[in-house]
Amino acid sequence: MKIDSKELPVADAFNIIGEIKGVEKPNEYVILSAHFDSWDGATGATDNGTGTLTMMEAMRILKKIYPNPKRTILVGHWGSEEQGLNGSRGFVEDHPEIVANIQAVFNQDNGTGRVTSLQGQGFLHAYDYLGRWLTKVPQHIRQYIETSFPGQPGTGGSDFASFVMAGLRPFH
Repeated sequence: MKIDSKELPVADAFNIIGEIKGVEKPNEYVILSAHFDSWDGATGATDNGTGTLTMMEAMRILKKIYPNPKRTILVGHWGSEEQGLNGSRGFVEDHPEIVANIQAVFNQDNGTGRVTSLQGQGFLHAYDYLGRWLTKVPQHIRQYIETSFPGQPGTGGSDFASFVMAGLRPFH
């Protein structure tokens, strides 16, 4: 029996969005991003439970020590990343007014273990920002982190690509 792909059921997908409203520039956005789905049979704890946990903890800390940020901080926990970036693509398509005013996107999708490298993914001015932030990391940790700027352009494969495809150019 032949089954037409139009007859196959499509699983529902959804996103979970959190917000800390900005006080000076509430219509400018910083996005903390991670997907919460995993492949069937995969170790979802590392791909990408760690990303979801990291971004939830970042929001908890920010809310505690920086409850009134200048810009609005959104955390996006995207559904259906493993099936084609569906959650983040849907967010980008549904919220052009937010995408047009994004100042930075931080996407966490690298599993467990120590951070060993930072790459600019081809963005020429990435080092201006990431290098400045990296100087705040204690030397005994920073000495093991390799950097590559501007580096090679990102190849997609994670939710940051949905924002880049929508025209986001980081580090305005």
